[in-house]
Amino acid sequence: MAAIPFNFYVDAFVNYIFSEFAKGDSDAASGFLGTVAWILETRPHIISAETFTKLMSTARHISNNQTFYDADVSVYGSFTNRFDEIQKLSQCK
Repeated sequence: MAAIPFNFYVDAFVNYIFSEFAKGDSDAASGFLGTVAWILETRPHIISAETFTKLMSTARHISNNQTFYDADVSVYGSFTNRFDEIQKLSQCK
């Protein structure tokens, strides 16, 4: 994805993740973490500074609220561990 659409549309995903509508949506929470990891690994140059801050704070929020998203650790893994990996990747940005 190109930089402009990514940085524009990520706001909608972030807003959803923080909403009550996301309660029990383990796939969205896991998908968000996966997207952040992927974008940091493959295209970190397209992330604006503002978007980077949003991505990291949202990923931290997800990792601290795995039960809100009803994300079984045996299925989705530990969100805390996944966030730790995201933090490592973010240091390479």
